[in-house]
Amino acid sequence: MEVIQKPIRHERRKTTSLLKRKPGDRPYRLLGLSKAIIQIIVNRFVARTTDLYRLVPQTALKQPDHEREIRAAVKRLRESTDPHEKKNDFDRKWGYIRSVSWSDPTIDSKIEYTCLVHGLTNRGLRLARDRGLDPDHMGRPFQEFSIDHVDHELRINDMVDSLAAELGKRGLELIVIRIHLKRKHIHPDLLFYVYDPKTDTRSAPIFLEYEKQKRGRYDDRDRPQIIKKIESLVQYYNSLECERDFSFRKFYLIVIVRTERKANFLLKDLHDRGIKTQTVLVASEPAFDASLIHTRFRTGTGETYSLLDL
Repeated sequence: MEVIQKPIRHERRKTTSLLKRKPGDRPYRLLGLSKAIIQIIVNRFVARTTDLYRLVPQTALKQPDHEREIRAAVKRLRESTDPHEKKNDFDRKWGYIRSVSWSDPTIDSKIEYTCLVHGLTNRGLRLARDRGLDPDHMGRPFQEFSIDHVDHELRINDMVDSLAAELGKRGLELIVIRIHLKRKHIHPDLLFYVYDPKTDTRSAPIFLEYEKQKRGRYDDRDRPQIIKKIESLVQYYNSLECERDFSFRKFYLIVIVRTERKANFLLKDLHDRGIKTQTVLVASEPAFDASLIHTRFRTGTGETYSLLDL
């Protein structure tokens, strides 16, 4: 089930050249397509071209025509620059989106799967907010980024999509919060709930930490970064600070790592450090069940839970 988005607010504002086309201009018929692409990227931070094929409403009669129109709109958004928009030469050269080539590191093949991934530039984010496509300021600029971060965001998007679809089949909804989560000592990737509209109840809040680096990183105390994040959230649990920040005190923390070997090491490390709470749940990507809601997450105490148990 897709996360519900707010409707586009149509406001009359001064806009840049791309969105000032007259009805007789050839690109005008793709104006709605460009808006849809920008709003999708606002909500997801990054999106593959194949994601846009799936998420942008199809107006063309045939799928190949739909995909061709999206590629053309993306190309126009990427290449549309305005030499008069701003005095800063660095910002002036950018279009509304930036695209990078991304290869899926989980596919072991001689012909590696590669596609384009798109994110908003600083200029694109300004356009989105000027046009009412980002009323809640959910968007983040992606003008400068690393491939590791692209991979990280795509994995989170894929997990949210799969989980929302599975819950939707059961009449449940996924409530996702991805912005304004950073606090003094914590910065989780995601906060989500499972909501049951029939009973008007929702699960306990669940924070998500999705391993970003392909190789482990350590702080100045020779402590893995993922351990540092977990320890900070464990200290945050059931605290006045948590209640003040989020209006709740207790939550679950789900940690996802890339391999089962890393999951085993992490659980052992947590046990050795005395973090044996049942509220920290660990799973690896290979351990994902065909159904995410049935995937068994392990704790430092040796117990296992699925999302429907929380």
